[in-house]
Amino acid sequence: MGDVLLHSAESEKYRDLPFRSPASLEVFEYGRELARQRRGGNGTDLVSRLVNETPRDGVPLSAQDFDNYFLLLVVAGNETTRHTISHSMLALIQHPEQLARLQEDPSLIPAAVEEFLRWASPVYHFRRTATRDVELGGKRIREGDKVVMWYASGNRDEEVFGNPYDFDVTRTDNDHITFGKGSPHLCLGNLLARTEIRIMFEELIPRLSSIRLAGDVPRVRSNFVNGIKKLPVEVTLA
Repeated sequence: MGDVLLHSAESEKYRDLPFRSPASLEVFEYGRELARQRRGGNGTDLVSRLVNETPRDGVPLSAQDFDNYFLLLVVAGNETTRHTISHSMLALIQHPEQLARLQEDPSLIPAAVEEFLRWASPVYHFRRTATRDVELGGKRIREGDKVVMWYASGNRDEEVFGNPYDFDVTRTDNDHITFGKGSPHLCLGNLLARTEIRIMFEELIPRLSSIRLAGDVPRVRSNFVNGIKKLPVEVTLA
């Protein structure tokens, strides 16, 4: 149960979390300083383009739009990828036969990245608003209804994945929805995230002789981010 009731005056300061959190305010100021440095220049980096170019719709980004866009880029590219890596490493520790396969044949790692992404499902859900009446899965959804898409559930759909609760680094038909699929949202950083995860394990796995847990694995208290706070391990190098 939350400590602050939704309709209390106290809840107002939490209304736009994570955008009002102290950490978010620090990220906002960091982004604003980058914008001040690059406004009026001819740089081709993302911040320069955001502050010096007009989007295709002809509507320049407001200061608030820039703040929120910058925060989302920083958070989305950080939280999701690092939690995917942590969950994947934990899964390899808990399924040593799968780690052994990758150690024996590192060429399996690029395809295994897709299983890492499916298994980790670092974002539990997104919410959308129905734009029209529709029937989906035998349920009637009306225009204006709020609909929650549970990625963690979709990535374990028995009609899509064989043995969906098995962690299998050799899984080939891996049509997961971790980055979004068939909707207005597709993670802009999906190729970068895949590359980061692949490189991480291509560099790490050949260096491991053995790895085991060295303590409890506390989780992030969240119904949105499937995160790991700490992953203590003991490693023997190859």
